[in-house]
Amino acid sequence: MGRVAMWLTLAVVAGPALAQDNLPEFVIHSEAGPVDLRYVDFGWNPEAFDAMQSGGKHPAAGRSWMLALLRLRDPLVLEGSTLPVGASLLVLNPKRGDSPMTFEILDIDMRVIFEPNVIGVPPKGETVKVVPAKFEKVADTKPRLEIVASTAGRDTLVVVHYGDRRATLRFKARGE
Repeated sequence: MGRVAMWLTLAVVAGPALAQDNLPEFVIHSEAGPVDLRYVDFGWNPEAFDAMQSGGKHPAAGRSWMLALLRLRDPLVLEGSTLPVGASLLVLNPKRGDSPMTFEILDIDMRVIFEPNVIGVPPKGETVKVVPAKFEKVADTKPRLEIVASTAGRDTLVVVHYGDRRATLRFKARGE
């Protein structure tokens, strides 16, 4: 799929819920340890994020968002659950009723999505793990979504920094 066609697809999928400035500009790649990830750099929208965190009425809070395509070269453990080798999605689910905002790891079949697929709407897949999305407010405000993989000893960290909010997922090597 060509770059222009992919961005047109993103514009249609994102729809009027996102202002033109918030549409992604680039596909970003980050890699560390056994984690290879790709994502698009959505612009910071405080109203949308607050609605997702509180269960508010903003259009962005009405659905789940695919944050990144994860490719794991080795099985990793996230909060007690082993994640399979291969392609998975990191999905951000908004607060719904009494359920808080969560991160979901979704095992997917790459044959059903375009390559590189970093569209905001997650395709069907099998949920491997759901954990609370514990974002903290930080002083450093990023104008666009930034997701970075890094190593900390044998662990692999995935840091999601969106605007003035940051959350860290710690993936442990299997057997630890």
